[in-house]
This record gives sequence, C-alpha cells and structure tokens, in this order.
Amino acid sequence: EQNRLLSFVSHHWSLSDKFHNLAARYYKDPKLWWIIAQYNQAPTEQHLTEGQLVKIPYPLASVYSYIGQR
Repeated sequence: EQNRLLSFVSHHWSLSDKFHNLAARYYKDPKLWWIIAQYNQAPTEQHLTEGQLVKIPYPLASVYSYIGQR
C-alpha cells in the first residue's frame, strides 16, 4: 500500500495556525498548503479545532505519488 511510504510529523492545531505557515515550515514552500489540507480532509482551517492532531506527510515525492500528482 502506498501509504506505507509516507512518514508524518504530528502537529497539534492551534487557533493561530494557518496551512500556508505549516507548509512553509515543513516543506519550505507555503504554496504546498493544500497537501496538508487534503491529507487531513480539512479544506480550510475552520474545519480544524484547537488541539486537534494534524499529520504533515513527507517525503514530498511519496506524498505526490500517494495523492496522484506528478
């Protein structure tokens, strides 16, 4: 299964968090915010609650393969 190729950083969501800031921190590219949103099935920050566990998948090559991007 493709999911086994992924590793994760666990992040507890804070009310001040933004997807683009997490993408900048973990992927060095804020434009990749959608990966975190899509993987956590949260289209916007408002879909998450404070303290909720958010998984930041990596490495990016495996993430792209997992979500069907090339």
